[in-house]
Amino acid sequence: MKINKIIFSLLLTILSVSLSAQNYPQKTINGKKFYEYTMEKAEGFYALYRKFGIKQEEVIQYNPEAKDGLKLGQKVLIPIKEEKQETKQEFIEHVTLKKQTVYSISKIYNVPVDSIYKYNPETKVSLQEGAIVKIPVYENSTAKKTATAEKVEKVEKETKNDKSEIVQIYKKEPRTIQLDGKDGFHTVQQGETLFSIAQTYNISTTELLDLNPFIKDNKISEGEILRVTPFLQKQKEVQQAETYTASHLKKYADALGRPLKIAYLLPFMLDKEGLDVAAGKFYEFYQGSLIAIDSLKKQGVSINLYVYDTDRSDDKIQKVLAHPELQTVDFIIGPAYTTHVKPVSEFAKANNIRLIVPFSIHPDETLVNPNIFQCNIGGSQFEDEVISRFPYDFAKKNVILLKFASKSTQLESFSQNLTDKLNAVGMPFHSVTYQAGNIAEIENLMVDNKENLLVILNKNHGELLSAMPNLNSISKTYSIFGFSEWLQMSKTLEEILTHNTYLYSQFQVKYDDKNIKNFLQKYTSAFDNDISKNIPHYNMLGFDITYYFVELALMKSEENSIISKHKRMLQSEFYFNKISNEGGYVNKSIFLINYNNK
Repeated sequence: MKINKIIFSLLLTILSVSLSAQNYPQKTINGKKFYEYTMEKAEGFYALYRKFGIKQEEVIQYNPEAKDGLKLGQKVLIPIKEEKQETKQEFIEHVTLKKQTVYSISKIYNVPVDSIYKYNPETKVSLQEGAIVKIPVYENSTAKKTATAEKVEKVEKETKNDKSEIVQIYKKEPRTIQLDGKDGFHTVQQGETLFSIAQTYNISTTELLDLNPFIKDNKISEGEILRVTPFLQKQKEVQQAETYTASHLKKYADALGRPLKIAYLLPFMLDKEGLDVAAGKFYEFYQGSLIAIDSLKKQGVSINLYVYDTDRSDDKIQKVLAHPELQTVDFIIGPAYTTHVKPVSEFAKANNIRLIVPFSIHPDETLVNPNIFQCNIGGSQFEDEVISRFPYDFAKKNVILLKFASKSTQLESFSQNLTDKLNAVGMPFHSVTYQAGNIAEIENLMVDNKENLLVILNKNHGELLSAMPNLNSISKTYSIFGFSEWLQMSKTLEEILTHNTYLYSQFQVKYDDKNIKNFLQKYTSAFDNDISKNIPHYNMLGFDITYYFVELALMKSEENSIISKHKRMLQSEFYFNKISNEGGYVNKSIFLINYNNK
C-alpha cells in the first residue's frame, strides 16, 4: 500500500482546490493568463497553496520579488491553469466469462491492462464471472473492430494447457426485469435464483417464498411469474426516502445556520519515523471520510474538521481531550482501540457529545453512555444475531450440524445456543461429529428432496484444510454454512467454495453497483493508494460512517425514524438498537452472503 503521512488540511485541499476559482482580477502577459491576487493579513505561501493549489517555487517563478517573503497588500500573479478538453472516450462492454482475468481480457482486445483498471477500478479488487467491464476503444485495437461489428466475434485463445478454447466477445444486452403491469410481479429470467430475485427487491428469500407458496423445493423456472409485493412498494419508498434526504440536505444545513463540527480521533502515528504499518487502515478510513465530506459539501453542507492523532498511548488520549475546541464538536468519530473508549466516552458524556465508535466490537461503555453509537458487533452479540436469523433464513433446508472433537469454547457455546434455538422453534435438524472415517454416516443424513445444508462448526484453518477433501468425496449435493473468518483462509476457501456457501457478515460489497464504482473512481483519483482486497474496506467504512452520521446530525428532528430503519450504505448497513435506558446504540444489521458456485 502506497500511503504517505497525511497533513490533513492538505488532503482537504486536494478535494476542494476547485472551489477556489473566485472572481479575482485577471491579466494576460505574453499570451499567458494570470489572476492578480492581493495578499491579505497573515497570509503567506501556504495560504496561496490552499486557495490556488500553487507551490512556493511556482509563485516565486512568476513573482521574483516574493523570494524575500510576501507582504500585506502585495499583488501576486497566479497562473490560471487551463482545463484540458478531452475527447469523449468510446467504450464497448465486455461480459466476463468463467476463469477470465484482466490480463486475458486485455489481450483479447489489444488494450493495456492499465486502461482496463483506469475505467474499471473495481477490477483491481475482484473480477467475477458475469461482471461488465468497460473496454476503451482505441485506434488499431481489437476493441475498435468489435465496437463497429454488428455480429458476435469469436476469438480463439490458447490456455496454459495448450488447449484451444473459443471465447465469445459480445456487446452487453440490456438486462431488463419484466414486470406485469404496476402490481408488483416479476418474470423469472434465465439463470435467476430465488436468492438473486430476493436481493433485487430488497427482501429475504423467506419473504419471497411466503408470497409465492406454490413454489416447491425452492425450484423456479424461466418465464415463471412471481409475486414481489408488498415489498416492491416498500423498496420504492426506501429509494424515494434516500433521494429525498440527499436532495434536501442543504435545507437542513441552512436551518442549522453554522458549519457542522466533526472530530476524528485516530492513531495515525505521525510522531514515528516512517510509515507505521498498523496505521495504514486508519489512513484509509480517514481518506474515505474525506470522499464523503466532499460529496456532502457539493450538496451545500458546511463542515469543519478537527483531526487528532491519538497514537496508541493513554497519555496522548488525555492530551487530545484537553483541547478546548473538542468540547464544541457535534460528534466524535473514534477512538480506534477499545482501551481508549472509556476516557473518550466519559469526556463525550460530560459534554453531551455523540460518540461514534467505528471499530471496537464490545466496549463496556455502550452499556452506560446513552450518546454512544457502536457501529460494529462481534463475539456473543454477533452470534446472537446469527442464531436469531438462522431458523428463518434456512427454514426449508435439511440442516446437518457438523461438530468437531477439538474443543473451542466459543464454538461450543455457539453450537449449543443454535441447537437450543432450533429446538425452541421446532425446526428439525441432524447433529453428527466429524471423523475421517464416518463420511458415509454424514452422507446418509442427506436427502434428495431438499437442499442439504452442512453447518461446519469449525474455524481452525488446519482442521478445515484436512477435512474438506474428505467431505468433498460425498456424492450427494449439499450446501455449506460457515463463518466470515473463512474468508481469510485462501487455500481452504478454494475447497469450500466448490459448494454453494452461506455465511453471515456485517459487511457486503457489490462491486458492480454504480455507487461502489463511483466511490472507487473518486478514491483512486484522489489518493495514491492500492485498494486492499480484504473486507471490510476501511475507506468504505470511513465513507459510510461519516455520511450516515452527518445526515443524522443534520436531520435531528427525524433521527429516531432514521435510526430505527435499515439504511444501506456502500459496504455497511446501519440499524441501531438502544440496548438499555442508560446505554447507547448498537448496530445489529448483518448480511446473509451467498457464494454460489454456479
